Amino acid sequence: MFAGEQCRSGVLVIAHGSPSPQWNQVAMGVVDKLRDRLAGDSRIVGVSGGFLEMARPSVAEAVDQLMAHKPNRIVAVPLFVAPSGHVIYDVPTVLGVLHWPRLRQHISQEGLAVVQPRVPVIITAPLSEGESLRQFVLSQFRRLSQDPAREHLLVVLHGDEDFRPQLDALAGGLVEAVVREAGIYSGNFAYAELGDGYGRSVIPSINNSVSKGLRVIVVALYVATSAKSLHARWVKEHAGGEDPLADKPVIFSEQLLAEHPAVLDDLVRFVTEAL
Repeated sequence: MFAGEQCRSGVLVIAHGSPSPQWNQVAMGVVDKLRDRLAGDSRIVGVSGGFLEMARPSVAEAVDQLMAHKPNRIVAVPLFVAPSGHVIYDVPTVLGVLHWPRLRQHISQEGLAVVQPRVPVIITAPLSEGESLRQFVLSQFRRLSQDPAREHLLVVLHGDEDFRPQLDALAGGLVEAVVREAGIYSGNFAYAELGDGYGRSVIPSINNSVSKGLRVIVVALYVATSAKSLHARWVKEHAGGEDPLADKPVIFSEQLLAEHPAVLDDLVRFVTEAL
C-alpha cells in the first residue's frame, strides 16, 4: 500500500482443515463471527476463510473471494493454536510470501496450490500470542472444579516435534499461570500425537495423578476438538471400546476452544493491529 492510499484490507482466516465436516463447520463459524465483529471497520472490505488441506474452500478459493472486493492488501490470520510447520512454513508458502523451491515442490505434491494475490500480504500470529488459550483453560477448569486444592489440571495439545522447545515453554507457562490463578494443587501438560500417542503420554499422566488421590480435569488445546471427544476417539480406535478411566475421578472438558469468546477477541486484535 502506498503512502496516502486509503486502506482497503481483506482479512483471510486460514485453518488446517479436517475430514470431519463438523470440525470444518466450527472453523468457518469463527470466520462468520469475525466478519460480524469487523463489519463496522471501514478499512476492511471483506473477510473470508479457507483451509490448508482436506476441505474447501481452499486458501486459493478464499483469496479469489477476497480479491473480488478489490483490497489493496490482505491480512492473513492463521487459526492455529501455536507455532508449527504449518504456521511458519506452509501458510507463507501457499500465500506466495515465502519462496523456497523445495518447500513449494512439497506443497505442490500435497495437492496445495500456491496463490499470487497481487497485493501485499501480512500474516498475523497464532493464538498462542494472545490471551485466549489461558482464558479458555482457566474457564474450563473453574466450570468443572469442585475442590482445586485436591485437583490436578492436565492440558493436552498437539506437539510439532520441530517446535517442541517453544511448545514446552508455552504449555508450561500457561499451566503455571492457571494453577496459580485458580489455586490448583498441581498441573501439567501432555502431547497427544498421531496414532496411539495419546495412550503413551496422556493416559499415564492421568493415572499418575489419580494414584496420588487427585481428581483430574483434562482440557484440550485444539481449535475444534474437545478433550472429551479426543478421549472418546482414543477409546474407540485404540482401547477396543473399553475406557480404562471409566471408574476414575477424571473429568474431560467438552467445550471447543474455537467457541470461546476470547478467541474472537484475539483475532480482532491481531487484525486491527496489523492494519
